This record gives sequence, C-alpha cells and structure tokens, in this order.
Amino acid sequence: MCAVPGVMAALAATSALTGAATMVAQGQAQRRQSAYQSAVAQANAAAADQAAQAQEQAAERALQQGRVAEQQQRLRTAQAVSSQRAGQAASGVLVDSGSALDVTADTAQAGELDALSLRQQAEEDAYQHRWQAYQARTGGNAALAQGQLASMRGQSAVSGSLFAVGNSLLSRAPAVGRAFGRAWLPDDLS
Repeated sequence: MCAVPGVMAALAATSALTGAATMVAQGQAQRRQSAYQSAVAQANAAAADQAAQAQEQAAERALQQGRVAEQQQRLRTAQAVSSQRAGQAASGVLVDSGSALDVTADTAQAGELDALSLRQQAEEDAYQHRWQAYQARTGGNAALAQGQLASMRGQSAVSGSLFAVGNSLLSRAPAVGRAFGRAWLPDDLS
C-alpha cells in the first residue's frame, strides 16, 4: 500500500463532497432569494388590494356626491321656475299659457339637463375610480403570480441542486473507488 494513492483517494472523495456541498448551498441560496422575491410580491399585492379598496370607496363617494349635486340642481331649478312664475304673475301675465309657460318650461328643461349632466359626471368619475381599482387588482394578481413563480423557482432550485449532487457523486464514484482501491488493495488485486 502506498501513501500517494491514499492521499489521491482522499482528495477525490473530498472534491466530490465539496462539489456536492457547494451545489446544495447554491440551491439553498436560490431558494432564499426566491422566498424574498415571493414576500415582496405578496406585499405588493396587498398594497395593490388596499389601493383598489380606496378606489372603490372613492367611486362610491363620487356617486353619492353626484346624487347630492343632482338634487341641489333640481332644487335651484325649482326655485328659478318659482321666481319666474312669481315675477310673471306680479306683472299681470298668465303664467300657465303662452310665452310665460314656454319660458318656465325652458328653464325647467335646462335645469333638468344640468341635473342629469351632474349625474353623468358623477357616474364617469365613479367609473374612472372603478377602472383604477380594477387596474390595481390586476397588478396585485400579477404580483401574486410572480410571487408564486418565484416560490416555484426556489423549490426547483433546491430539487435541481439535490439531483445535481446525486449526479455528481454518482459520476465521481468510480474514480473515487479506483483511487481507494489503489490505495488499500494489494498491488496484485488493484
């Protein structure tokens, strides 16, 4: 038995084990990086959900404010029509016929158009807020998908590193076995 083959055998085994440990460490590092990316993605998704909720609330406020503005416009129109009729009556004009009726009808119609315009504006504002909520939720869902993908990549990295370790050890086993055989077997058997 010779010391040089024993040292060579020990070096071959050490090299195989060091390579295996490095592969496992790389897989674990990739898994940790993927876990971090997944956590960031989940935080982004939660923030997007909060933004979406805020936009939904803003949409409801816009509709409520629109209803109030629409009602106030109708009250202003009714006051304007009443003032016109009172002025016409004070002047001795018949308020329920002819030009006087046309003037108050036009005022009522213009006021109703203004009220409907306020409602439409409120609905458009609410739609914009809901659209922004939809976009935030879509971004949040994309962030969650990215997080899940990162998590799967991490799992895959660990599995891949374990397969690589097995492959490496199996491919180096014959060389290590020959080196140990030379080191400890008598020269006529090796």
